[in-house]
Amino acid sequence: MPLRYRDFDIVFDRDRLPGDASRLHGYQIMRGILAAFADETSRYCLLCDERRCDLIALWFKALSAIRRCDQRWRCFLVTWQELSETLPMPLRIWLQQKYGIVSSTLEPASDSIARLIELEHLIQF
Repeated sequence: MPLRYRDFDIVFDRDRLPGDASRLHGYQIMRGILAAFADETSRYCLLCDERRCDLIALWFKALSAIRRCDQRWRCFLVTWQELSETLPMPLRIWLQQKYGIVSSTLEPASDSIARLIELEHLIQF
């Protein structure tokens, strides 16, 4: 149980954490934050799917429960959709086809694949 972890009460305000007296919700997030804070220079990044609104809500509840603002700014959230915008097109297409992860700058995979095939054909001739 994360409540027994070292520095738990130093880092978090228990009353602001998601959950009730019998169960802490999103404890994996708190564990990750505590692990990052074991080193004064570390940061913590939660990488998740933007379709997981429940996880994002837990993230912000956990973030608001961090007592010190100088620790709070060391935590950040990045979604797979945001990250995918920085990736090469073949990997972006794979993420879309495999997991349904679509960046805002990517049209449906079938259109992208068709355009890539068309471009390859034009380059060859």
